[in-house]
Amino acid sequence: MNTMSHDEQTEAYRDFVHESDLAASEIARGRIHVDESKVTCPVLVIAGGQDRATPPKVVRKVADKYNALYVEYPGHCHVSLVKGLGWEKIAEDISRWIDK
Repeated sequence: MNTMSHDEQTEAYRDFVHESDLAASEIARGRIHVDESKVTCPVLVIAGGQDRATPPKVVRKVADKYNALYVEYPGHCHVSLVKGLGWEKIAEDISRWIDK
């Protein structure tokens, strides 16, 4: 939440729910393999330009792996892609992509 104001962070935190870190740790350890050749649908990959949790450099590698459309939102952190100032434009962009 590094790009969000204290008030935005507080509001976003209230909506968080506990989830297992198992999936994230399995991915980080390379224990989960996805055969990208079996992904045949269009893929959209988005990144926050200021994301410290999943930096744009990492997200771009995912997009390249799946030959996906990559869109980076400068000034956004991991959480502000879906919460905080400007999330509406991102949601609209995703909606337009889906409609295409």
